[in-house]
Amino acid sequence: MIDVDTLLSAARDEDRSILLEPEGYALLAAAGMSVPVFTVVETAGAVDDATLDNLSTTEVVLKVVSPDVLHKSDVGGVKVVACETQSVREGVATMLDRVATAMPDADLRGVMIVERVDFVADAPGTELLLSARVDEAFGPMLAAGPGGVLTEWYGKLSDGSSHTVLGAGLGKGTFDAARGAEILEGTVFGAQALKPSRRFDAAPFDRGALTDALKALACLIETKDEDGHPVFDEIELNPVVAVDGRPVALDALIRRAATRGAGRPPRPIHKVGNLLHPKSAVVYGASANAMNAGRIILRNLKAGEGLDYGRLWAVHPKADRIDGVPCVESTAKIPEDVDLAVIAIPADKAARAIEEIATSGKAKSIILIPGGFAETEWEPEGEPPPPLDLVGRIAQLRDAMPFAGAKMEALADLARDVREARLEAGHPLWREGEASDAFYFLLHGTVDAESEDGMRMTFGPGDVVGSLGTLGAEPRWFSATAASEVVALRLEAETLLDVMEDHFDFAMALVRSMARGFLSLLERAQPEP
Repeated sequence: MIDVDTLLSAARDEDRSILLEPEGYALLAAAGMSVPVFTVVETAGAVDDATLDNLSTTEVVLKVVSPDVLHKSDVGGVKVVACETQSVREGVATMLDRVATAMPDADLRGVMIVERVDFVADAPGTELLLSARVDEAFGPMLAAGPGGVLTEWYGKLSDGSSHTVLGAGLGKGTFDAARGAEILEGTVFGAQALKPSRRFDAAPFDRGALTDALKALACLIETKDEDGHPVFDEIELNPVVAVDGRPVALDALIRRAATRGAGRPPRPIHKVGNLLHPKSAVVYGASANAMNAGRIILRNLKAGEGLDYGRLWAVHPKADRIDGVPCVESTAKIPEDVDLAVIAIPADKAARAIEEIATSGKAKSIILIPGGFAETEWEPEGEPPPPLDLVGRIAQLRDAMPFAGAKMEALADLARDVREARLEAGHPLWREGEASDAFYFLLHGTVDAESEDGMRMTFGPGDVVGSLGTLGAEPRWFSATAASEVVALRLEAETLLDVMEDHFDFAMALVRSMARGFLSLLERAQPEP
């Protein structure tokens, strides 16, 4: 085994940022984590009966050792063979030849011979990814999620929510590993690992053993050198598998921290209070004509109790007031330095707004909500967007207020049956009294609505038109006509109801959103004089 005391000095002497896998195994074992039994040989000729004495499994995994080979499988650097001298010797020789052919300039140090660990593979809850890294803003932090070869697939399926931060702002030896395990158990994937299920009578991972592993990982990422700088930048263990309840790390990527100079100025942590509990604020991107993300945020800030009276503004190039909130035409015209700036404008304009705020010091903190045309001030005469594919429809639905926060699975089901509608100016969407069979989410253009009793409204991008009557199966209570060229997503009632039936969380979120939309509709409706 490698002498752990000389481990990091060897990596420094060779100017290597990433530890070799045998070094990583040794480091984890020294920290108290379970790793498979292994040995290392430099050549096939070094394999003899004594080499395998400490390996007790019937099969072993061969892994190439090289600072130049990170993705071993891509170049034939991983192979399972019988734990017999001749099989291992031949496997080592073949592997070194194959990797040398694929990467002739690679520095090949030898081959790891690792006991093949017996576990239930590709089953939810039996493989975890445990990671630790030093973040510039938050310091050392730990995260966990599903592991194994399906890690990225789980991430895409859950829209990036499969991994959970277990602890942030570490570095003082105060990480509560038991609380970390509790947080993990509260997630969908963590519950499968720490609770019995229909597939497993007992939880795959023992809670105490996993808590100890989290504690060991926290100790490693909190390690500092004699100058007080972190020793490691990143530690990723994937997979960590359940073996009789014990977490065993099969693969490790450990990145040593780079040599640090004088360092950057300390983060202004004292300004977090301005972000979380602002007493004054300004909003960029609130529409004066239609309901969009910026305007909803503006209304929420106005209705909330946190801001001091009279210390809320909106930046708008033309409007004097939006929902009673005074407007200024630019950053420079904000009357005072505010605690919080909320930026809800397109990404290509957001950078300039941030630069203006940072340069002028007009805001102590920023919340950035960049978006596309559907979230911004609508422009009836602008160019209509190109046709949307499935991904584009999902993205637009995800950004729509009625579906904000909906899970990706529900949006995907909805987007498959949503149809794009393009209407010329003057084209009727429906007439008052007609059956309500669908409603529209506007992407471009404006729609005028008018009822026989004199109620008039105008809808623009980001608005949903006709949803109440459609879901209530009631006749249309107003006529709707395209006031300009309109691009919209048409949602039929049957499609929406099917998705609501299959996704309860989606249904509840939609009901809440439509209730808010109805109140907004009443505010915007103006009787004909």
